[in-house]
Amino acid sequence: MSIKNKKHTGSLTGSFDTAFRASSFYQFFRSHDESEYKYRESFFYGLFHSKKLSAAIRVFKNTFARGCENSTITVWLKKTYGNLLNCSIRSFAIVFLYFSFYSFAISAVKYALGGSADVFINSVYTALIIMFLSIVFLPLKDSFGGFTQKSKIMSFIKTNLFMDNIFDKDAGTKVVTPSNGALIAAGTALGLLTAIMPIGSVIRAGIHIFLVLCFFRTPENSLPLIILLCPFVSQRFLTELVLFSLSAYIFKVLRGKRNFNISFFDVTVLFLCCVIFVGGFTSSSNGNFEHGVLRTLTVMSAYFIFRNCADEIRICRKCVYSLAVSGAAASIVMIYEFLYSRGYISFITKFIPLDIDLTPPVIFYDIISFGEFLLLLLPFSVMSTAVSRSPGRKMFFAVCSALCAAALVCTNSKGVLIAFALCVLIYITASFRNPFASLVTLILFCTSLSLFITNSAFLGNDRFFNINGYKENILIETSHIISDNLIAGIGLGAQNFADIFRIYSGFSEASVNGCYNMYAQLLAQFGIFGFSFFMCVSVIYFKMQFSALSHSRNNNLTRALLAISSICAMSAIYLRGLTSYVWNDHKILFIVFSIVGLSAASYYNSLKSRSSSTEDNLL
Repeated sequence: MSIKNKKHTGSLTGSFDTAFRASSFYQFFRSHDESEYKYRESFFYGLFHSKKLSAAIRVFKNTFARGCENSTITVWLKKTYGNLLNCSIRSFAIVFLYFSFYSFAISAVKYALGGSADVFINSVYTALIIMFLSIVFLPLKDSFGGFTQKSKIMSFIKTNLFMDNIFDKDAGTKVVTPSNGALIAAGTALGLLTAIMPIGSVIRAGIHIFLVLCFFRTPENSLPLIILLCPFVSQRFLTELVLFSLSAYIFKVLRGKRNFNISFFDVTVLFLCCVIFVGGFTSSSNGNFEHGVLRTLTVMSAYFIFRNCADEIRICRKCVYSLAVSGAAASIVMIYEFLYSRGYISFITKFIPLDIDLTPPVIFYDIISFGEFLLLLLPFSVMSTAVSRSPGRKMFFAVCSALCAAALVCTNSKGVLIAFALCVLIYITASFRNPFASLVTLILFCTSLSLFITNSAFLGNDRFFNINGYKENILIETSHIISDNLIAGIGLGAQNFADIFRIYSGFSEASVNGCYNMYAQLLAQFGIFGFSFFMCVSVIYFKMQFSALSHSRNNNLTRALLAISSICAMSAIYLRGLTSYVWNDHKILFIVFSIVGLSAASYYNSLKSRSSSTEDNLL
C-alpha cells in the first residue's frame, strides 16, 4: 500500500484496524456500492426486478406514452398553459377589471338586501384592490415572458428560484392577444360567480388551477415554490401542493418524459412509508388514520419528488436558495412577532398613528416548533455560502443566515447553542476521509451530548432542551406502554397515544399526546421492528452523506457543502428529538423529507458522475 492510500484513513490504527477492515460488518457499511450490490443479489431484488415484469411495465409505459402524447387532454393542457404564459398582461388586466367591477356590484346589492356589514366591507376592499391593480397593468402590452426579461427583480427570481424553462423559448417575442369580447365574457363570468361564492375563494381556485398547469408542464418548478410556501400554509394546502407535484411528475414518467429510478435507498424509504401506513391500521382511532396518516404519507412523498426531480446540480442549488429564502421570510415574521409581544410595535404607533391593524399573523403556534424549523434551514444557508462564486449571492446568504440567527436568538434558549455546537463538531468530523469513522464519531457525539442534556443543570428551565419531573413521569409511563406492546406497538396518532396513556396513567387531562422523546414515542408506536427499521434508514442515510462527502470534497464543492449541510440539519433534529417529538409539525416533516430527497439526489448524481469519469478514463 502506498503512502497516498495510507493517508487520511481515520483514527483506527494498528492490527485492530486491519482486522476490523477485513470484517464483513465493515465491508457492508464502508461503501454504499457494496450494500447496493448485496441488495441486487438478494431475493427481493429478483422479485421486484424480474425480466418479464420489467418488460411488461416497459411495454405498458411506452404504449401509454405514445397514446398520451397525442391525446386531446394533453394537447389542450399544453396549449392552455402556453397561451397563459404568452398572453399579454393587458388581457389579464381587462379580465380582472370586469371581474372586480361585477364583484363590487354584487357585494353592494347583497349589502342593500340586508347582508353582513363585515362581509360587505371585506368584499368591497378586495374588489377595489383588484380594480386598482388592473388599471395599473392596463398599459402593459407585453407577455409574461417579456415582462420577466425586462424586469430585473423578476428576472433574478426566475433565474435563482425557478427553472429557466418556466417560459417557452419564444415567450419574450410571441404575444397572444385574445379578442376583447372573450376577455369581457371571462371577466363577467368570474364576477357573476361571486354571487354564490366569496371573492377570495374564486381567486384561490384560479391560483390552484394555474399551479396544477405549471406543475404539469415542469414539475421541477414546484420544488422551490413548495419550499417557499411551506412556513405559511396549512397542512391541508401543503398536502395538496405535494400531491399535485407528485401526480404531475408521475404523469411525466408515464408519458416517457422523465425516468423514475428505484434504487436501494429509495426502496428503503418506500418500506418506511409502508411501515407508517400499517401503523395507521393498528391505531385505536379510525378517524386519525383517515386524516392524519394519509396526509403524513403525502408529505413524506416529497422525498420521491426531490429525489427524482433534482437530477442536476443547478436544480439542487435553486432548492437550497429556496430553503434560505423560506427560513429568512419566516424569521422576519418571527422577529416581528417577538417585537410585538414586547410592546415595541405599540410604542411606535404612539408617535406614528396608523389606522391599519399591526397584529402579526401567528404562523408557528409554538415557538419550539419554529426553532426546530430554523435549525433545519440555518445550516443550509450558512454552509451553502461558498457554493456561489458571485459576491452578490454571498451577501444574499449572509443576510438570510443573519435573519435566521436573529430569530433563533429570540427563542432565548440555551439548547440552540448546543445544536450549534453539534453542527461545529460535525463540520470537524467531516474532515475524516473514512465515512464509517465519521459515522461512529457522530454517534459518539450524540450520545455524549444526550448524557449532558439529561443530566445538566446548565439548562435550568430552558424550554428547548429540558427534562423536568413532569416529563420524567410521562417517560416512565411510556416505558410501561412500550414493555406491554414491544412487538407491534400501539399505532400512530396523537389522539391514539393520549387515549392509551390515560388508561395506563389514570391522568384525567387529554393534553398528554406525546412523551417528549422522539425515540421513545416511535418505539411505542411502531414496536421494536418498526423502530429498528427507522434507525436503519437513519444510519444508511448518514452513511450515504459521509460517503458523498469523502468523494466530493476535492471534486465538487457544491455537493460537499450540501452533504455537510444535510448532516448538520438532520443531526440537530435528531438531537432535538431527545426532549421532544418533532414529527407532529407538518412543516418540519416536509422540510426533513425534502432535505433527505435533495441530498440523496446529490449523492446518486455524484455516483453517476464518478462512473462516467471512470469509463472515460478507461476509454
